[in-house]
Amino acid sequence: MTEQGGITSVAAGSNHSVALDNNGKVWTAGRNNRGQLGISAILPYSTLFSDAPAGEAPIKSIAAGYDSVLVVNSLGEVWALGDNTYGQLGLGDAVDRFYFDKAPYAENIKSAAIGYKSGYILNADGNLFASGYNGVGELGIGFFPSQNEDRYSQFLLAIKDLHWGGGVNIPVEELVPLAHIKAIFASYDYALALDTSGDLWVAPGMGGTLLSVDIEALNNYVTACGYIWKAVIGYVPSFCDNKGAFSKVQNISNIKSVAAGDYTILALKEDGSLWAAGQNQYGQLGLGDNDFRYSFEMVGLPRLSNCQDGYYYDEESEECKALSTVIYFVNGVWNTEDGAQEGKKALESVYGQYLADRYSLEKFEFKLSYNYHQSEWEDLKEVFWQKMKEAQYDDDFIYNQFVSLLRGAVNPIDKILLIIRDCINVFAIDADTEAFEQNNLNEMISDYLNDIAEDKRLILIAHSQGNLYANQSVRILREQTPNWAQYIKMIGVASPSAVTNDPYITACDDYIIGKLRDHSHSNVLDCNIDNKPNGVDFRDWANHELIRSYLDKRLLSKGLIDYEFYDVLDRWEHSPNQR
Repeated sequence: MTEQGGITSVAAGSNHSVALDNNGKVWTAGRNNRGQLGISAILPYSTLFSDAPAGEAPIKSIAAGYDSVLVVNSLGEVWALGDNTYGQLGLGDAVDRFYFDKAPYAENIKSAAIGYKSGYILNADGNLFASGYNGVGELGIGFFPSQNEDRYSQFLLAIKDLHWGGGVNIPVEELVPLAHIKAIFASYDYALALDTSGDLWVAPGMGGTLLSVDIEALNNYVTACGYIWKAVIGYVPSFCDNKGAFSKVQNISNIKSVAAGDYTILALKEDGSLWAAGQNQYGQLGLGDNDFRYSFEMVGLPRLSNCQDGYYYDEESEECKALSTVIYFVNGVWNTEDGAQEGKKALESVYGQYLADRYSLEKFEFKLSYNYHQSEWEDLKEVFWQKMKEAQYDDDFIYNQFVSLLRGAVNPIDKILLIIRDCINVFAIDADTEAFEQNNLNEMISDYLNDIAEDKRLILIAHSQGNLYANQSVRILREQTPNWAQYIKMIGVASPSAVTNDPYITACDDYIIGKLRDHSHSNVLDCNIDNKPNGVDFRDWANHELIRSYLDKRLLSKGLIDYEFYDVLDRWEHSPNQR
């Protein structure tokens, strides 16, 4: 088979398979009880694909029915094969074909579809024709009980909008063709037609039942015209509006493609969203229950929804948007905005290319969540105000920490503290400190909420005092937006915090954090890494700076930060709307 060229399309029937190669040849395999393989009148089945000749011209499209096959060649001709009990092959009789036979009167055809008992062909002008069983109006060519005709052996023009008041003598001029059709879909005992405007049409049959086309309420029962009444009383009563004509499905538009199961219909819209209707006893519609759907409902697929990899479907904008994560750097004390930007740029330099390579379809942004610098003294007051809030506003406790820290001044950082000590007799947090810290915190939270509103995940990488801000922010966000709690993550570096629910990395020889821990009665998280480098110690004097003392690739801290960062990304789901 492979010697004949590559396969361009395939189709599957009940127990047989059909393939079309790029040379226009048809290949078949499987069961042959009704001649559906087109290779023999006596062979019961074939386990290998065999060439099934269908005229001289190359075949352009194929369709497989229950035990039948329809193909269309480059000349616009239709060739048919297999079960023809109901005339579904459109050959003018009801005789099975064990070899391909040309359908008469079928000209300028571009595609075909075939179900269990009915066949359909579509010409280049967008007109649809049908042949076969019409017992419940599934051909869409008109259904008139008095004619006592439930099957047709030639392709007849499908119609729409057939209205009558109980009579059966319908003038020909009232039979409006179903036009501008671009694709057809056949199933067990109904057909669907998709027009060039993206609207879907259904022939009555079971399709009318699935989609509640032309339904009436009688004795509190919802009944579909053309199916239930035909089965109950033997004909279609006059209160039904469309008698065997194609009807437009009302609650869906802009359809790109359709899949028709026995009693289940899936529709893919141009925006990438997936919609479903019909039988659902096994949950096959994917709507989270087992309830029958008489109209289309959108299916919410996990994570990537109905868009291509790396995107999710946004219901409000009805667009596919890129999966997006924002990585915030939250800086520590005594940083100008330019200095804090350097920290953000360092993170982007370290992780940006990795993210682009590993998650190439997703979008990552690096932003600064700026912890404002006022002065050395005001920044320290702010730190102690935040620590006081951690200690549940124990003023004496925080005052003793502060004085103890000042009296222990022996290193370069203590020189600054000595100056501060000379300027004060009593330490007190004033209202300005509280207001400034709260305003800064509110600004940060506002930025985070704006990103959350745009369905973005958040990772906060905080350094030094930035941990105190980040911890408060994360706690408040998780309380205020509980549905988003698991989509907000934090990684602390050189943390002065007393407690955290997120990973952190603090070197045991970080002088700043160690000093604070020594004089705060264990009101600072324990250190968790020996960060001394081999050989020359290239870190800053306090072993505290983000870039020199934590992010340098020669340090163990860099490996631990990498681990926590990658672990979050690899194990992390996207936002509720992005899933």
